[in-house]
Amino acid sequence: MDIKGKFSKKIESLKTKIYSKNSNLHTKDRSDIHARSHDVADHWKDDEVKEIVKKNKPNLLKSTMFRKLFFGAIGFFLLAVLFGVFMFFGGSNTVSADNIDITVLGNAFANGGEELPLQIQISNRNNVSLEFADLIVEYQQGAGLGEDIKRERLGIGDISAGSIKKELFNITLFGQQGSTRDIKITLEYRVKGSNAIFVKEKVYTVNISSAPINLLVTGPGTSGSNQNLEFEIKTSLNTGESAENMMIVVEYPRGFDFKSADPEPSFGDNIWLLGDITSGTEKTIKVNGTIVAQSGEQRAFNVYAGQQNPEDERNIGVQFNSQSYLVSVQKPFLETKFTVNGKSESEVSIVSGAQVRGSINWKNTLSSRLTDVEITAELSGDIVNFSTVGTDGFFESSTNKIIWNKQLNPDLAEIEPGESGDLEFEFGTLSGSSTNSEATINLSIRGRQSSLGNAFEDIKNYDRKIIKVVTDLQVAAKVLYRSGSFLNNGPLPPTPDEPTTYTVVWSVANSSNKVVGAEIRATLPVYVKWLNNFQPKNQSVIYNESTREIVWNIGTINEGTGTTGPSKELEFQVEFTPSTSQINQTVPLVTGLRLKGKDAFTNFDINKTIATITHRLNLDLNYNPLNDKVQ
Repeated sequence: MDIKGKFSKKIESLKTKIYSKNSNLHTKDRSDIHARSHDVADHWKDDEVKEIVKKNKPNLLKSTMFRKLFFGAIGFFLLAVLFGVFMFFGGSNTVSADNIDITVLGNAFANGGEELPLQIQISNRNNVSLEFADLIVEYQQGAGLGEDIKRERLGIGDISAGSIKKELFNITLFGQQGSTRDIKITLEYRVKGSNAIFVKEKVYTVNISSAPINLLVTGPGTSGSNQNLEFEIKTSLNTGESAENMMIVVEYPRGFDFKSADPEPSFGDNIWLLGDITSGTEKTIKVNGTIVAQSGEQRAFNVYAGQQNPEDERNIGVQFNSQSYLVSVQKPFLETKFTVNGKSESEVSIVSGAQVRGSINWKNTLSSRLTDVEITAELSGDIVNFSTVGTDGFFESSTNKIIWNKQLNPDLAEIEPGESGDLEFEFGTLSGSSTNSEATINLSIRGRQSSLGNAFEDIKNYDRKIIKVVTDLQVAAKVLYRSGSFLNNGPLPPTPDEPTTYTVVWSVANSSNKVVGAEIRATLPVYVKWLNNFQPKNQSVIYNESTREIVWNIGTINEGTGTTGPSKELEFQVEFTPSTSQINQTVPLVTGLRLKGKDAFTNFDINKTIATITHRLNLDLNYNPLNDKVQ
């Protein structure tokens, strides 16, 4: 019998005994409960606790597994810290595909069966080189479905940080007029310290038809940093039919400062609307500017020609052609450090009527001799006082040019490698200048450099300084009692321990250029109370109870404020309660007034101050000198 059956039988037997009339069950007497006394302490003794802890505390460090986990965690933490340090300090040396640009330049149209040249330009904007780079061009050559894909691979080696590589691919496409072909360009590269291959891709679409526009971009292949650079864009029609609504868009490289163009751009400084171009018509655009870069760097100008987007007049809707113009920046043959009033920036700010002092330090940076060097500084601008020009060269008043040559300075006849010298000039400026007044100094350097044999070649350098006149921003203050926007009360002259109210007026004037971000700050002494009454009510005026500082946020102050137009003013009321210690004194009501703002034209920070504003009422009605002191 199993256990379950045994228990069931015992239960049934017990039920029979309980419910039987003849059951002989009897109860047992229970034993009595007796209370017991135990001597137990209210708390653990310290020695006992320490002993128990000592006996029961596991010796974790002696555990092999724990030691492994403990030291492993420490090692992981140190590695994490080292990795963080590497990423923080060395992260700039990592490579991002976002900093790699693939630009395809060439006709967006091609005749079927004719060779199409495509210039592929790789720009590495990372801080480290791309190593073992390969350029892969893939495209479907024919028109049939399932036709083999043509694939060309070209090893282009390393692409150093900040450099540009250009490669030319000639491809031939077949297909019906109006069809398109997608050309896939892939750049495969490695980075130092890694065997992984990274990829950057670009897709260029070509239309199978003749390109209606020819595009040619020409200019010097080299230029000095911050020197004048001119390049030319020519467009002409390639078909018998006219091309409508044509436009040119130029993509300038970083460091290029646009100066002028002929004709002037239609939008901004890089968009020209050409209109309709007919057969036999050629249109030319000349662009001038300066480019700032390190010696040895390259800069690419990308030019795009196409039909204007009817929904966006500033963008090309259908691109017909594109070309790239590449410039290598090199050291100038005659290095010049051109400063104005001791500053080397391209733009220098002066106050109206100030004297301008120019200094030119020149040095032959080449390994060969220079001859017949001539340096010219051409002055222009409405602020130049030409009658005050002084120089160690010759000032030609008919052309407003300062000239230095070998007749005036024998050092310029022959300049040996490493040889240097200094030239100086100065002139005064006219005060009371108009809005956004400036002067320009165009520096040009010409000379001859020996080349192969006994031949010489002419070489040129350019530099430019722009001098801008800072606006004359002024602030004035006065104290009133009988006049002004508020009704004042209290004794005159002021009396110790009795309050007298005054009206304080701040006036701001601005001459020639717009000022932005203007504000006035000042402080009230402890014996002067701010009454929160000011006019005009639309002005932003804040008073800080804890610092006792008043802040007037003026914002923009237009040119001519306070000269050709009304000044900008704020009136506010204060309460002055003098002390007996101030008897016979003229007491300050406002201290530390400071006006600041930025000249929007010159970008110059302007600061004006007034040390104290006293309770003297010399500009008030019925002025009485007896009221100037506490009585």
